Amino acid sequence: LISAGEQPVVEIAPPSARLATADAAASSASLGESLALDLGIRLAASELLTDLGRRSVVVVSDGQVGEQAFGRYSLIETAEHLENNHITLSVIYTEERRSEELAYLARVTGGEEIYVYEPRGARVVVEELKESASGSYLLSYRSGNDVDFGRRYIPMEVEAYLLERSGRDESGYYGPLDF
Repeated sequence: LISAGEQPVVEIAPPSARLATADAAASSASLGESLALDLGIRLAASELLTDLGRRSVVVVSDGQVGEQAFGRYSLIETAEHLENNHITLSVIYTEERRSEELAYLARVTGGEEIYVYEPRGARVVVEELKESASGSYLLSYRSGNDVDFGRRYIPMEVEAYLLERSGRDESGYYGPLDF
């Protein structure tokens, strides 16, 4: 949970209890014109970068973002940052008004926009996250090859099969200095 005030702050970091998150969200003060939404979204995204699973930022908003919401990083830069890191942005509106800026971010990143009191409710955002696929994988291995004090190139090949499709890539590295 990140409050996106003039200086965004991580209020509660995972893994915390759901009730504590709800209490913190309910007790946060109105941010008014000092909203630094660009910094808040980037802070939330940076918290997700080490996660290899599905990545999504959910913005809870009354639909007003203010003139300085994207003062440091433009709307386009924020969208590119989210897209480049495979992070979707969804918006849950607490009022029946819509922000064009947040709508744009949700659209280009593949996120959802909903009004909290819609019949289908806010759970649609969670359901969409559960159903979305993650295309990120982490490979780690140790080579048994002689590294020749970091001078020998060690080739590496990876082949993956997913949903009746396959992909293959080659790379390599120079091993660390061993004495």
